[in-house]
Amino acid sequence: MFRFLKRSSKNDKELKLFIYRTFGIRANSMLLYKQAFVHKSFIRDEKNAHFLSNERLEFLGDAVLDNIVAEFLYNEFPNKDEGYLTQLKSRLVNGTQLNDLGVKLGFAKYTKFQQFGTSTPKALYGDVMEALIGAMYIDKGFEKTRKVVLERIFKPNINLKKLATNDDDYKSQLIIWGQRKRKQLSFTLIKEKSTSKGKLFEIAVMVEGEEISRAEADNKREAEKMASAKALKKLNSPHR
Repeated sequence: MFRFLKRSSKNDKELKLFIYRTFGIRANSMLLYKQAFVHKSFIRDEKNAHFLSNERLEFLGDAVLDNIVAEFLYNEFPNKDEGYLTQLKSRLVNGTQLNDLGVKLGFAKYTKFQQFGTSTPKALYGDVMEALIGAMYIDKGFEKTRKVVLERIFKPNINLKKLATNDDDYKSQLIIWGQRKRKQLSFTLIKEKSTSKGKLFEIAVMVEGEEISRAEADNKREAEKMASAKALKKLNSPHR
């Protein structure tokens, strides 16, 4: 099943060098890091494609990253409340931010994916970022992964002060609104459909079980952001 991942090539040596130069890691299992760069579109027709692509590593890396960033912000901002920390964490780990970091770090050269027309999967390199963090966690453990994420990825590439003043994270703003108003808030996947260019996701914002807004985009995070922006506009309307 992992035949094409196990196959050695000149690119493997280049990837191993890239991992070392970018993250300071001497990989024990290159299979994990190779898999982190395989998007599901590349092997869409393969049997058990979900085991061959980076999706499972992405799932793990997302959880590990969330833990690392939450702990970092808790210690970095001892005088800030839960709402502020939630909003800032969302800005650090949202799909656009991670995707931009992936582009900046040079993931494009090593990422395997199938392009549809002129479109590239929007969160492609952000997904790779999370998958790589999952691979590091399995290969090197939590402490080494935490050090890499903070010292090699975030601190050299993100201006935390500037990020803290950015106010376009509508999902976090909505979550904070819900916390302050003591309202039960949720994001519901209404529909997922395939198109010639990939998938589309329709997300609804629910407040106390009532649908407030909905939006559609080619990834869930963007759909949640758009639906949140619509919800905030409606909830803050003087006529509501």
